[in-house]
Amino acid sequence: MPKVSICIPAYKHIDFLKRALDSCFIQEFTDFEVVITDDSPNWDVGDFILAYGHNDKIKYYKNDVSLGTPTNWNASIKKAEGLYIKILHHDDWFFDQYSLGCFVDLLDNNPSAAVGFLTSVKCCFEKNETEIIYPNKSWLEFLNSNPYNLLYGNAIGSPSASIFRNYPEFQYFDQKLKWFVDVEAYANLISTKGNCVAGSEKGIYIGISKRQITNDLENNEDVVIFELFYCLRIF
Repeated sequence: MPKVSICIPAYKHIDFLKRALDSCFIQEFTDFEVVITDDSPNWDVGDFILAYGHNDKIKYYKNDVSLGTPTNWNASIKKAEGLYIKILHHDDWFFDQYSLGCFVDLLDNNPSAAVGFLTSVKCCFEKNETEIIYPNKSWLEFLNSNPYNLLYGNAIGSPSASIFRNYPEFQYFDQKLKWFVDVEAYANLISTKGNCVAGSEKGIYIGISKRQITNDLENNEDVVIFELFYCLRIF
């Protein structure tokens, strides 16, 4: 059993996927598997994985039908055998060769924690902009005191900024949600499984591009308002 399952829900964009995988295989912490669930309409990703190598580490699954987000995220997690789950969206990548080890240390050193976060760096190459998202100590206390506080704003960032324990019975991402899906998942984990911890190290690059589904949702008031009330109802 590997210590960590790096779960990559893939969809097209082989250039992004290669960057993500390359960042996995420079890690100094090597007790991991890579689980890829492919939601693409063709076999381009599968052909790439076959040629990429590292077959002892990579488990590739082609979805029979397109699952969409976040169902494909859950599909990847369900295939994971590691003690810890490390989501890595295919357009994100580890900050450096020490990143995975830093993520692992968060949970190893905090047995009561269900989830841990590192600092992430959002990169928008189209605008040549970067933004650092750091879950600081005061926000961490605010969050652990009441997970509902995440509705004031997601100061944690993308799921790629997180690592969490593998609870096989747990539904990590609510498939009814798109915009608040990560916020609801964090709050659900913290309220039912344990507290969260954070480290100051930069752990992940978050790739921002016009091709992301969040760009379509950000200004969609119908989606945002519905999901806000949905989350208030279930919290």
